[in-house]
Amino acid sequence: RHFNSCGPVAIQDALSRLEGYVTQKEISKEIQDNGNGRRAALTLIHYDALWITWPSELKKYFTDRGYKVTSTSLDQLTPDDVAIVLIKGSTFKQQWHWITYPTYTVDRIKNYYKSVGTKTSVLSAYKIEK
Repeated sequence: RHFNSCGPVAIQDALSRLEGYVTQKEISKEIQDNGNGRRAALTLIHYDALWITWPSELKKYFTDRGYKVTSTSLDQLTPDDVAIVLIKGSTFKQQWHWITYPTYTVDRIKNYYKSVGTKTSVLSAYKIEK
């Protein structure tokens, strides 16, 4: 499940803009090989926890490759920036999603869940730089 989750997809998208191609499977495998007790524990409650990529895992993936990961706000990003943004729709419907800027515009990110009648909250944005 984690191979095709939004975390590896967003990381792959950001990397393609920064350096080149890495498969989602390679990204996911590395994240999972580093272990995360929270994900494993949550799978005992609900199997969908396998889809989770924690912010700490995302940051570690990039910093291990020599990238600088900076917390920022979505509105401070410039067109030349690359960032991964964590958004949330309905908690009840488990609508949490990693999305990449500039693949998605600021407006599209802020309104991601609008089409399903849910307000989108931007929880965090991480600017990725070499």
